[in-house]
Amino acid sequence: MDLLKVWSPILVPLLGLLVGTGWLQYYLKSRSEKQGKYQAYLEGFLIPLEGILKITSSNFLKLQDDRELTNLEYHPGRLQHFFTSLADDDPRKLLWKSRIEWMQKENKNAVDLIDRYYGKIRLREFMDACDEFNYTRKNGNLCGVCCTDQALCPIL
Repeated sequence: MDLLKVWSPILVPLLGLLVGTGWLQYYLKSRSEKQGKYQAYLEGFLIPLEGILKITSSNFLKLQDDRELTNLEYHPGRLQHFFTSLADDDPRKLLWKSRIEWMQKENKNAVDLIDRYYGKIRLREFMDACDEFNYTRKNGNLCGVCCTDQALCPIL
């Protein structure tokens, strides 16, 4: 018992140090793994999605800057009529069609990214925003296809 009393002031801090460093190493390792997982989400999902959204936003703003299209944005039937009334070799028609097709391609890429990572989204607000984006993209694609393919627009 005397031996324990003599060595206890030295052994208790020494054991605490050994056990404490083990827990510290465990904590740092788990934190590093979690950060690696979040870094993968950032690099694989959020950064590419941000780039895609910048491209589509830029194309949308360029289409919206055109005075002839601005007034027709929320009137798909009139937009379709205006688009079909232009000659096939009209440079505006070719430019608008290429921008619309580019936006549709980029939106599809964004939806593919969202679909791939949808189950890993934890924030309800972000999940709702992704759902709204998917709905808006599908609706926008309908209007884009109607305008560029001269099909009958279902949203009249």
